[in-house]
Amino acid sequence: MKTHLGAMTYDGLVPITAMADVPDAVAFEDYLATRAAELDDTIPLQVRRSMVLGMLGGRHDDPPSEEGPVPGVMVFVHTRPGQATADVDNTRSTTTVEQVREWCTRAGTKVTIRPVIDLNAEMATDACTPTERMVEQVKLRFAECPFPGCHRPSRPGYRAKKRKKRVDPAGTDEQQQEHGSDLDHRQEWPEGKTTSSNLYPPCRGHHRLKTNTCWTYDYDPDTGFTWTSPLGYRYTDPGNSQRHSG
Repeated sequence: MKTHLGAMTYDGLVPITAMADVPDAVAFEDYLATRAAELDDTIPLQVRRSMVLGMLGGRHDDPPSEEGPVPGVMVFVHTRPGQATADVDNTRSTTTVEQVREWCTRAGTKVTIRPVIDLNAEMATDACTPTERMVEQVKLRFAECPFPGCHRPSRPGYRAKKRKKRVDPAGTDEQQQEHGSDLDHRQEWPEGKTTSSNLYPPCRGHHRLKTNTCWTYDYDPDTGFTWTSPLGYRYTDPGNSQRHSG
């Protein structure tokens, strides 16, 4: 089964494809039909079937399981005054403000509104661990791992679209994992302070590569990230430059 988050339509629909053994397919269809029939019949059938899929992931007030509460899902949406569309971080695409409003008014949905973050502001903390606001700022600035050729998303839940295939110079060869990033002090803490200009979001593998080996990197807003290998070879990926300028 594959969920095509990167192919979300303008009206907020995501295609899902799957191949299953006949017994599994019949059981799944029976589950969909049975649970959909239990929902409000004034809601269109296809919408109810979609809601049942959401229940599998813990949406729509699904009751707690024997193992404990069912985890919810979080969709990150960014709106701007006067803009008719909204940016959806999970799918790296846009949808209408009306569609976001419909999502927010569904039963069981919790809406959290956060203040605007200035992506150019230099935030700082005396601790090694960045604040929640700093973490959000970094992930808004840089949508993908900064290692050349790696397109793992900074935020979990989205499978990055493949650009032209490139060889990973570090040889990690794990191009399309669906976990979020770590946050790395480019200059190691405590020599390097916990500031916006010293924080970047490599994936777990490339964060460990930089921490445990002699790989290093620099960042230039105009040219992107340049990584230097232990042998002195330099690799630059302008595609992983800052996502927003302000």
